Amino acid sequence: DLGYDGDITYGGTHIYRIQPEFFEQQIFYFKRDFTLLGGSIYDIFEFAVENSSKEKIHEALKEVGAYEYFNGLKQGLDTPLADVQSRIPYNIKLRVQLAILKLRNTPIVLVEDFSDALRAFYVDEIISLLKRFTVGKTVLIVSNELEILQSADKIVLIDEAGHFDSVGNLGTLQQISPYYEEILQKAKLKAELDQVTKKLVVNKDAFTVENDIILSLGNIIDFT
Repeated sequence: DLGYDGDITYGGTHIYRIQPEFFEQQIFYFKRDFTLLGGSIYDIFEFAVENSSKEKIHEALKEVGAYEYFNGLKQGLDTPLADVQSRIPYNIKLRVQLAILKLRNTPIVLVEDFSDALRAFYVDEIISLLKRFTVGKTVLIVSNELEILQSADKIVLIDEAGHFDSVGNLGTLQQISPYYEEILQKAKLKAELDQVTKKLVVNKDAFTVENDIILSLGNIIDFT
């Protein structure tokens, strides 16, 4: 007995009575760690999206800013991903998921927080794309990124010990939760560090996206 009670239902039906295939059709899982395994980028989309033509794949990849990367590979979009897996930038992997999300168009989206693993100068763009493709959808996300949470209708705040703290939107939480106020102060300091990081990477000849110094600057403050 874990001390929990209650039920989880979808449309009035307990989730245990719903077939797994139904959730596959209704839910898209946006993963923090997304691996592009096997075949080409075309194969990834063929597996993830029904009736995905090359034209639709090209359009989606262009919209999320990933087409030029794959088109620039030795064999273009037909390049076996196993040959380049270790060299694919993290932001490109997230963009591929965004393209799949756009084509899948599921009513429910589950999102793993990726912001602390992504270089600061990509975060705003990825969040903006995520918001664009989830308009009108039900989105469940575990995140410490205030930019993501700003558009949330309801936020359940969990403290560092994993205990329930409070529930509300950004405005009400600031009024009722001292713990949330503490998070806000840390977030402001982190945002300032992120701005420093963005300035450092303007000159990409001096600071590349793989620079460990830049990575550490973006993760000095941890309020997970």
